[in-house]
Amino acid sequence: MKKHQQNPTVILVFMALTIAGSILLVSWTTAATQSIPVSKLYWTDKDTNKVQRANLTGTEQEDIVTTGLSGPDGIAVDIAGGKIYWVDWDTDKIQRANLDGTGIEDLITAGLSVPESIALDLTNGKFYWTDSGNSQIRRANLDGTSVENLITTGLLSPEGIALDVAAGKMYWVDWGTDKIQRANLDGTAVEDLVTTGLAEPQGIALDLLHQKMYWTDAVTHLISRANLNGKAVESLPISGLADLRGIALDVAAAKLYWSNGGTGVIRRANLDGTGAEDLVTGLAAPRNVALALIGDLPTNTPTYTPISTPSSTPTHTPTPTYTPTLSPSPLPTTVTPTPTALPPTFTPTLIPTFTPTFTLTPTPILVTATATRTSLPTSTPTPSPPAGTRYLYLPAVANVPPPTLTSTPTVTPSNTPTPQWRQLGTGVHNFTQMAIQDRGALFVGARKEKDSLGGIYQRSLQSCVLTSDFTHLLQLNDSVLGLFFAGDQGVFTVDQDQGIYYTIDGGATWQQSQSVIRRPRSIAMGSNYRFYAGTENAGIYFSDTGGVNWTNLTMKPRDINVVKFINNILWIGDHNDTAHDGGGVSILVDGSSNAALRNSGLDTPTSRQIRDFAYDGNTQLYYVATDDGVYRGDGNNPWNSFGLQGNNVLSLEVVNDILYAGIRQGGVQQRSLRGNSEWQKASEQDFAVSDLLYDDQYCQGLVAATDKGMWLYAK
Repeated sequence: MKKHQQNPTVILVFMALTIAGSILLVSWTTAATQSIPVSKLYWTDKDTNKVQRANLTGTEQEDIVTTGLSGPDGIAVDIAGGKIYWVDWDTDKIQRANLDGTGIEDLITAGLSVPESIALDLTNGKFYWTDSGNSQIRRANLDGTSVENLITTGLLSPEGIALDVAAGKMYWVDWGTDKIQRANLDGTAVEDLVTTGLAEPQGIALDLLHQKMYWTDAVTHLISRANLNGKAVESLPISGLADLRGIALDVAAAKLYWSNGGTGVIRRANLDGTGAEDLVTGLAAPRNVALALIGDLPTNTPTYTPISTPSSTPTHTPTPTYTPTLSPSPLPTTVTPTPTALPPTFTPTLIPTFTPTFTLTPTPILVTATATRTSLPTSTPTPSPPAGTRYLYLPAVANVPPPTLTSTPTVTPSNTPTPQWRQLGTGVHNFTQMAIQDRGALFVGARKEKDSLGGIYQRSLQSCVLTSDFTHLLQLNDSVLGLFFAGDQGVFTVDQDQGIYYTIDGGATWQQSQSVIRRPRSIAMGSNYRFYAGTENAGIYFSDTGGVNWTNLTMKPRDINVVKFINNILWIGDHNDTAHDGGGVSILVDGSSNAALRNSGLDTPTSRQIRDFAYDGNTQLYYVATDDGVYRGDGNNPWNSFGLQGNNVLSLEVVNDILYAGIRQGGVQQRSLRGNSEWQKASEQDFAVSDLLYDDQYCQGLVAATDKGMWLYAK
């Protein structure tokens, strides 16, 4: 362990004052005992068991804690108090040390089971943490005393946590339930904010100035953001993301920092996702990141020591000769110094000679709407910062009005290209279901025909070269009916007994399941990598082993076309199975074994044959594809017709407030979900569309699996 050192005081401002003819030197000091000459980036590395730091540019990297760790994860910094805090999920400890790694203290050593993340409430002297093993969120005093259980139910594997102390809220992600939630700081009033589009969310950070939250997802390999209420979700246009973990924001500099665990790199970009760059490379397994920003230091009451004894009345008022510039530059604060008591025979008169004036002009973040599933707000929100909020570059200043943010309208040029359909690859295969695996690999199932084998095809989407053809990765004498990927785990079904195959290496190799299942059709995945399979005549099966072994869950309903997870609910589409409590829509809560009917309004035999589901997160409405058109509902009340009656609709996808429908021998139709619009033909081709999938990361378009090959609808 490093030896304790005496550290110099942090000199923030150096000002000359006149006191009854003498010149007194005033130095501002912080409560910290350590010197931080520049802002710092801190992170944990779970494989090398270190806490490390560097400058914000990634230079001057140094190890600061190298002993006593075994799985360090969440980290937080109190720059004013001169401390770093971290959790260790292998030793089950919460610890802290000085900013340079000296003076390590154990704060909590009992009652923990895989602590994941930590956040500081310096206003009230508390720290909060998530406990994945105990499925809890807890808090304690900064010295580790007075431990409180805040949330003990409804959680599965809570991970990242962030605080909005001024508003009295805490935010967290749960990679077990695939949710982003928030609650009051005492754990009451839990709210679901984001419940779709997540696979394994890890880190979360708040931009309180612009009322945004940012998060990382280790499985989808996306950095996304939304309003603090969970609305207007968008994925940032950043490439090269892999096994994302922690995230931190420097709002003053409009920068976000994150750890790329899959490549051993810590990176940063602008808040809108542009300008991504590598900062620190060659790491083993970086986990969480935290920022120690000079602009986050509080403004303290100065102390001073007289240097000379006044001897005469000055004839002029001296002008300050030095004005420091900090990075980021905080706005000056009017300070009334409190002099040290002098001998009774001397009464000084303080005459400050510096009156700060300034103009606050924040730079609004330009939000670029690129291929998101939800619409963006029409203007940048203009919040009034609540009292007591500690922004990175906005210290409390008396009588300073809150900043006014103005949005710059985006002008769409008249020559904006129109989306068009183009074929991906040159082979004309009868494709069925598809999935995009991380790193941009598109996997698609094929139907067996008399002149071609079925099985799995694969190609890369990263380059989006149209002529790049598919590789017949796995040839089978049968048709693929269902396909699902989550990270490196994938499962697909074929139309035969024991017809489930699985992969654990991203699709490089496939093996057949060891369980015999009667004619599986569709695959979905719930929490904790639990896969569900819907069968033709044997109900629902589940696998907690990545597809190796399967167990029957329920026989009702029995004849199933499609299963899909939406909002932590398994939605089940039947093939008119009225004899076994089916025939329409059923739902099954993740982890339950009892399905409940939701088929009211689906009255005809053709409308009860369900082919696909879609969900609009803005209106919270569900859409059902049937053999007799599309139906819409809120998931509880009766379904209502939404057009295309008489058409056999096989697939649905919601993209930017537009519902796309794939028709058997009818191509693709589209309809706006806003206003009283009607269905319009979106494709000239009348191929049979088995599956629709929106690729918002690579090709930026709608991908259609058809009986005439694979097609892309993009600009």
